[in-house]
Amino acid sequence: MDPNTNPTQPTPTEPVDAPPVVDSSSVQPVQAPEAPMPVTPAVPAAPAIETAALEPKPNKSYVKAVVLSYLFGTFGVDRFYLDKVLTGVIKLITLGGLGIWTLVDIIITVFGHAHVKGNDQPLEETEKYKPFFTKIFWIGVILAGAYIALMVLIMTLSLASYNRDRSRIDLQNQQLTQLEDGSNSDSNSSDDPYAKCDAIQDFDAWSACVDSVANSDSSTNSTTFQTN
Repeated sequence: MDPNTNPTQPTPTEPVDAPPVVDSSSVQPVQAPEAPMPVTPAVPAAPAIETAALEPKPNKSYVKAVVLSYLFGTFGVDRFYLDKVLTGVIKLITLGGLGIWTLVDIIITVFGHAHVKGNDQPLEETEKYKPFFTKIFWIGVILAGAYIALMVLIMTLSLASYNRDRSRIDLQNQQLTQLEDGSNSDSNSSDDPYAKCDAIQDFDAWSACVDSVANSDSSTNSTTFQTN
């Protein structure tokens, strides 16, 4: 200890510098380092698809399909026209399914439900000509029904006429047979004086005939007795 220093007096201390005041507005925020982005592996590009394969097949005419179905549907021409080759061949071999398949295809085509294979859209100008061909179809149905009814009536009348003629012929044959039997019986009973009275249907005439035969027999017998 310094002898010149008064122990009762405090030792002066050196001033301590205060920390500098920092302006918060000038402080830049510390940003965290960005995480690295994941790397996506490269995907090979898909092969290009031809647009022609995705496009529908070109449509066809509604009028031509209806006409072909009416005129040549039995031979499957309407199916060939709509690119339905397999069913067209089957329809040709079966002659339109014996007419049933032809009728079904006519109905489908006329009412606008037919379409080209690979194209589900209605045929061209379907809405324009559909009412006209629908009327033609119903007129044909009415005429066909009238024709069938007329044919049935003609066959019924022909059958009735045949049965009537057959009955008349049978009756004539029966009468001829009876006449032949009567002639034979007349030849066999020519000696019987009463045989001529058997053919008389009226009772009074038959009685008169029998009486006359009886009277002639009695007179003949009396004459023979007197002669004897």
